[in-house]
Order: sequence, then structure tokens, then C-alpha cells
Amino acid sequence: MKAKLFLLAMVTIALVGCTDDLERRGSYSPEGGLQATIPAYPFDGGTRVSISDDLQTFTWSNGDQIGIYYLDGNITAHAGFGILTGGGTTGTFTNSAFSLHPSSTYYGFYPFDETASVGAAPVDFTGQVQTVDESAAHLGAMNYMYSVVNTDEEGNAQITFHNLGAVMAIRMYMPASDVYSSLEIYSDNEDFISTGEANMTDGIIYPTTRTNNISLSFGTDGLTLNNMIPMTFYLLTAPVDMSESNLTFILHAKDGTNYNIDTRTGKNMKAGRAYLYDLLNRNAPYVTFTASAEQTLQMSQEVPSLEYSVNEDTWEVLGTKTVTFGGNHGNLRLRGKASQGTNGATISFGNATPVACSGDIRTLVDYENHDGANTSEAKFNSLFFGCTQLTTAPDLPATTLAEACYDHMFRGCTSLTEAPELPATTLAVSCYLHMFQDCTSLASAPELPATTLAPSCYANMFSGCTYLTTAPELPATTLVNNCYSSMFYSCSSLTQAPELPATTLAPYCYSGMFDNCTSLTTAPELPATDLAPFCYTGMFTGCTSLTQAPELPATTLSGGCYFMMFVGCTSLTQAPELPATTLTPNCYWGMFQYCSQLSYIRMMATDISASNCLRAWVDGVSSSGIFVQNKVATWWIIGINGIPEGWNVETMDGTPYVTFTANAEQTLRMSQEVSSLQYSVNGGTWTTLGTNTVTFGGTNGKLRLRGKSSVGTNGAIISFGNTTPVFCSGDIRTLVDYENYETTNTGSAKFNSLFSDCSALVTAPDLPATNLAPNCYTGMFGNCTSLTSAPKLPATTLSDFCYFMMFVGCTSLTQAPELPATTLTPYCYYGMFQNCSQLSYIRMMATDISAPNCLNYWVYGVSSSGTFVKNAAATWDNTGVVPEGWAVELRND
Repeated sequence: MKAKLFLLAMVTIALVGCTDDLERRGSYSPEGGLQATIPAYPFDGGTRVSISDDLQTFTWSNGDQIGIYYLDGNITAHAGFGILTGGGTTGTFTNSAFSLHPSSTYYGFYPFDETASVGAAPVDFTGQVQTVDESAAHLGAMNYMYSVVNTDEEGNAQITFHNLGAVMAIRMYMPASDVYSSLEIYSDNEDFISTGEANMTDGIIYPTTRTNNISLSFGTDGLTLNNMIPMTFYLLTAPVDMSESNLTFILHAKDGTNYNIDTRTGKNMKAGRAYLYDLLNRNAPYVTFTASAEQTLQMSQEVPSLEYSVNEDTWEVLGTKTVTFGGNHGNLRLRGKASQGTNGATISFGNATPVACSGDIRTLVDYENHDGANTSEAKFNSLFFGCTQLTTAPDLPATTLAEACYDHMFRGCTSLTEAPELPATTLAVSCYLHMFQDCTSLASAPELPATTLAPSCYANMFSGCTYLTTAPELPATTLVNNCYSSMFYSCSSLTQAPELPATTLAPYCYSGMFDNCTSLTTAPELPATDLAPFCYTGMFTGCTSLTQAPELPATTLSGGCYFMMFVGCTSLTQAPELPATTLTPNCYWGMFQYCSQLSYIRMMATDISASNCLRAWVDGVSSSGIFVQNKVATWWIIGINGIPEGWNVETMDGTPYVTFTANAEQTLRMSQEVSSLQYSVNGGTWTTLGTNTVTFGGTNGKLRLRGKSSVGTNGAIISFGNTTPVFCSGDIRTLVDYENYETTNTGSAKFNSLFSDCSALVTAPDLPATNLAPNCYTGMFGNCTSLTSAPKLPATTLSDFCYFMMFVGCTSLTQAPELPATTLTPYCYYGMFQNCSQLSYIRMMATDISAPNCLNYWVYGVSSSGTFVKNAAATWDNTGVVPEGWAVELRND
């Protein structure tokens, strides 16, 4: 851990109960079968200040041992496994006498403790010693970790440890020049856990000793420190909710003098997280600059009334003079009485020394009354433009904003890692325009709770933030001109877009929003049906990893609405359905230009007379594909301004029959006869299907199915004859009653196992039924390894086994369908997404999960990280329901 964790003696073997549970080796295997990883301690999402790298780079050391524990009823066993070579965050461990059984479950604990058991591993958080400023190396002495260990078929295991403790990072100034012996923290309410016993199955620590204070020693010699020197201390503690407690921080000098530093409200400290307690600003929260070595600051132009103070000396007028601070000079503070803020003045620093900024920006508006300062005219546009040395930002708590108030404020701040909170809910014109553009170290965006937007309010806000991986929620439902224009332009690490619930759009509202987001794999839903001119212009241009386009339900278009929307989306294979029959000027201009893998388009337009409506819209798509055209359409244009050259053309008659399309020849066969089931190839006559092998795809055209079977397909299984990808669409209810599919009774209709093992299936038919039969979709898409998106499942009333094993083994599925039901039924989700190894997003609204086996194994084998959206009203425990390692979001909509 830049310092080692534990140096233990030679491997100790202790077996209790059954000696066969840890298998005795015939000969020593030096390679080892266990690879264990040390996790970092990420700072809590609300913390803005980066402390150091020490909490991110803990490493194994020579001599380290991990404990492996076995439990089966009353049978227990344990052994220590020693590291072969230290020095990395991942280490290989072995035991010369014992190895692990294949395909078994064990429990890991660090450090190895012969007295520990699966349910009670001793932990002790007392006796911590730190002797170096801003060093977390000492935490290795008690960095307790646990893991569930599953071995593979050869007895090997990749162990991902989880931290049991939480870290308190405490920043403060030394109150006097002195020799200090320790730091002590007192709680006036909730007690800390001094010692306890940890359960290795879930990481819960059960306290054996509680105390109202914890301490950090500075060693036998203590720390000799000077007045106003900033220090950072680290303490490891058991997880404890201190949010209702006041914590008092006291420094003890070796001569017996005690310094009461500050009292702050505690935090809800959770395992594996770090929490900042920033005690630097004990007086007014002036805008404050600190640096570890000498630095200078200069304003590009005079700001009326702006004053400065170095090392808490007298206040002087700043003007445009160059001010020296940092290192032995101390910190630099600014204050003012400027109702218009800094209004375009720009700060510059004199050298490359990093600079941390803190404090409340409103102290530049009215430092005597910053909490009540009128910020309606205050502007800080371009204040830190190009400050590559800036590592942290001041607080921006104003809720009344001025036009362009933060325009370009942090543009080009390439060392800024976290953004300040932005609590305003009503925005002003261009308020956040270009605010964080080219902040290439920014790892996360602040929450954006605004529901009342203004023109260009978020335009280019994060453009060029190449390190940004996630986007904040955007709750506004009514948009305005250019509000999200180029908001995430060239955010090349962004993998998931925020939900976009807006139904009232405005011109250019989403223009270029995700332009050149080359890591974006899924697009948000776009529910609006009332469009605005150029609303989606260039929205996903250059999104080369985007594999699925959002649905575009609008039937009435607006000028330029989809202009250049998917240009260069080279991973897109299927276009969204385009249901509009009458096009508008420029509406599809360049829409799918250079989508080189695009091979399927279904476009219902009959009137394409509007100017430039199809100009270059399919320029550069795949050289072969399927174009589904409205049966009543009379236009026929081949080329980049119409139907792609070389594509097969099929027609659609309006009924959403279950339809299969393929770019090359393919066959379909049912495993058993389904009463009344008929098929039609390439629009030909309807014929009884039975168990005949039917050829379709390529020049043969599409295959459609229809039926009048009240029991659905009832266990019959489809098989395809080769590996050619197959796209399925249409409404599954047309197999129950194709003449009245929208009103048909689906209470007895079953489609269990229908596509089982169809590895060629890429898309699924619609499943809109809300009246479900028991077992209706059991195993329906089992092992459909090419299925990239799941159909919507709108039913809110479930039946027994309805989704049992429905998507098991769908290894290409990344996002689950929304699951709106609040009350579950027996076995309804049992094994539903088992072994969907790429699945990383689930939204499940259940509040009552008491039904027997309703969630057994339902997320076994999904991705190791992801997002789980949970009903805010749900009270059930996440364990066993939410995949381990996933982030949880609470929603009430």
C-alpha cells in the first residue's frame, strides 16, 4: 500500500472438523491458484477535494498472507495462503500443503487469523499511528478485507476483496508551533466501534467494544509542526452512521496542551469509502488558495473592492498586482463587495505548482453577508480559464443565477478532478456554457437538479472532458433552445447516457449532445412525440460504440428533427423504426450517414416531397441489407437519397405479424406443430407451418408468422438452420389472434422456450401483454447469445414462473427491460438474468418480494459492476437481490 499491509510469519495451517475440505497437495505447486486484488478507497460522492493517491494504490508486500475459510453446516476449515511476490495491487497466493477444491465456495479474509471463523473474524481499530503528512501507509496495519471465494473447475480463484473499514481523511491547520503527540475525535451521540467481529459472508461488523472517541498517535517522537501548516491525517474506522452526531477534533501536544480545533457534523461512513472532514476554514469561508510551494496569482483586470490576505495577514486591495503565496508564505485569501462578481476577470498562476482552491464564491460578492448575498448580477465567467494548476474548486452555492454567470469558468483546468455542487433549480441563459470544457481530469459530474432551464444553459458544459465516465441525471421535462447542445461533446470515456424524460422539446435542444462520445454503448429513451426543429441534430454523431438506437415514436415530424443524428455510428446494425408517413424539410438529412454496419431500416413514409428530407441519409451504410417500405408507398429512389443501393426491399401491410429478416439465406423450423400457425415468405400466400423447414432471408425475403392459438406456442421451439443473424420484430399477440391481437385474451398464452438456444437471434418481438399466464415466458430466450436488447415487459401484475429463466445465458444483453411490477409472485424472476455476463443495468420497482423463490439466482453471473435502480419505497435488504458491486439508485417515478 505504498507501504505493506501485514508481514506475517511462515504459512500456518489450521484445520478444524473435516480435513478434506482443504485438499492436501501431493507436491508443492509454486504457481499458486489464488489471485487476490486489493480495493481502493474512493471518496464519497459528495466530497470535492482530492487528498492523495495513497488511498488508491495499496499494494501487497512480501510476507503477506490471506486466510481461506470453509463452512458447511458444522464443518469448518481454514488455512493461510502466502504471497509469492509482493509489489502489486493483485497478488498470487499459494499454500505448499493445501489447495482448494474445484467448483467450491470458500471465504477469504485479510489478514489471516487462526482464531477467525466465517461468522466471526476479529477486527481491532485501536492503536493507529501516522508519522508522515498526507500518508495513508499506516492504514495497512489494519486494512481488514473479506470476500466470497468461488473456485473454478481447476480449483483456482480470482479473489476480489472488499474493504471492511471506512476512512476518515481530516484536513486542518496546526494551531501553533509545537510538538504534537496525537489527534482525538469525540462524538456526542453515536459511538465508534473499537473492536468487533466481522461476518465474511456479508462484511457486517458486529461490535464487541464501543467508545465515544477514537485517536490517532503521531509516534513516539511526535510531529514537530509550525503554526498554520496544513496537515492531512487518516483514520480507519468501522462503518458507523455519524450523521446525527457532532464530532469534536482535538490536537494533543507533547507538553500536555490541548487544542480544540473544530466541531463538525459527522457523516454516514460506509465500508470501502473515504470521507473528508475539511477543517481548514474555521472562520468566514473566504475564497482561499493553498499551494505546497511558492506560487503567484494575478488578476487580468481590476475587480472593484477585491481584497487579498496572505498567511492571514492584513487585507489589501488586489487590483492587478502579482501576489506571492504558498509554501512558507502561507495561504492566500480573497474577499470582496462586488455585486457583479469578477465579471470576466481571469486568474493566472505564475508557475506549475498545483493550487487548491476552497471557500464560498459568494464572499467575493459580499463577504460580510455571503449567505444572504444577492447573486442575481454576479458573474464569474472565465475566472479560472486555462488554470492548469487548479486542483480543486470553490463552492458555488448560489441558487439565483445571472446570465452567463459561470460561462467558461473552469475551461482548460486540466488538473481539476471534481466539480463543485450546483444546487440551482432555476437556471439563467448560458449560465453553465463551456463551464468545464476540456477539464480532462474531471472524473465525475456534479448533480444537476434544475427543472427550469434557460437557452444554452448546459451547452458545451462538459465538452472535451475525456475522463468523465458517467453523466448526471437531467430531470427537466420541458426543454428550451440549445439547452443540452454539445453538452458531452467528445467525452470519449462516457459509457452511459442519463435518462432524458423530456416530452416538450425546443429547437436544437439535443443538438450534438453526445457527439463523438466514442465509448457510449447505449442510448437513452427519447419519449417525445411532439418534435421541434433540429431537436436531435447530430445527437449521436461519431458514437462508434453505440449498438442500439433509441426508439423514435413520433409520427409527426419537424424540420430537420433528425438531421445528422447518427452520423458515423459504425457499430449500429439496425435503425430505429421510422413510423412517420409524411416527411418534413431536412428531417432525415444525413441521419445514418457513414453507419457502415447498418443493414436494416423500416421506414413508413409515403410522402417524401419535402425539400432535402432524405439528402445523403444512407450515404456509407452497409452494401447489403433490408429496407422495409410502406406497402402503399409509390416512391422509388435508389441510392444515398432513398433506398440504399444493393438492399432488398420488403413491404409492410400494417399488421405487426411476428416477422423474421436476415441479410442472407436462413431457415426456420418449429419443433412441434402449433395449431393454426401460418407463415408467409416475401409477402406470399399464407400456408400452414407445422414442422416444415422454411427458407427466408437474403433474396428470399422476410418470413412472417400469424396464428389463432389461445395457448400460444406452448413449448414449441424455433430453430434456425445456420449462423446468419436473424432480426425478429412484430407483436407476439398476433400468434394468439392476428385479427384481434390488440384485444385478445392472453391469460392462457404461453411462449415458453420459443427461442431457446437461438444463438442467431439479434432482436426480439414485442411482448406487450399485461395479462400473463403461468410460465408464459419461461426460458423464452435462453442462451440467445446474440440478443442485444430485451423486449419491454409492461405487465404490473405477474403470474407464477412468468419470467422464469427468461434470459438465462444471454451474454450480449447489457440492459434489462424495465420491471414495473411492485408485488412479485412465486418464482416469477427465478434465474431470469442468470449468466447474462454483460448485463450492467436493471430497473426493478418491486416493493414486496416476499413470494417464495421469486428472486433466486436471478442475477447470478451478471457483470461485476453496474447500476441497479430500486423503488425508493422499497424496504427490502439489497443483499441477494442487487448484484454485488453494483451502484444503487433510488427512484420514485
